[in-house]
Amino acid sequence: MTCDAIEGVRNQECKHVEIEPNGASCETKMVRPRLLVVSMSLPVTAKRNGEESWSFTMSPGGLVSALLGLKEFETKWIGWPGVDVHDAVGKKALSSALAKK
Repeated sequence: MTCDAIEGVRNQECKHVEIEPNGASCETKMVRPRLLVVSMSLPVTAKRNGEESWSFTMSPGGLVSALLGLKEFETKWIGWPGVDVHDAVGKKALSSALAKK
């Protein structure tokens, strides 16, 4: 069952109940609606501090600012980190650091 399947629930947390074949519920957890943002750039700009070390600052812009208030969503971004990385070690380190953000 998803949030959409629960009548009257939109853009808020809902209970997710797994139903076993015998009809008993086995687990209840909170599920947030998901928001996937595909943008030219990410909400952060990456800066390389070493071979495998990266730091991030908040990117300026209207889209980032507008979406900061949407705390009820589990938000994922797809976009450019603001730097070109040409070496495999740097790419892997940047991907790993962004995944933790």
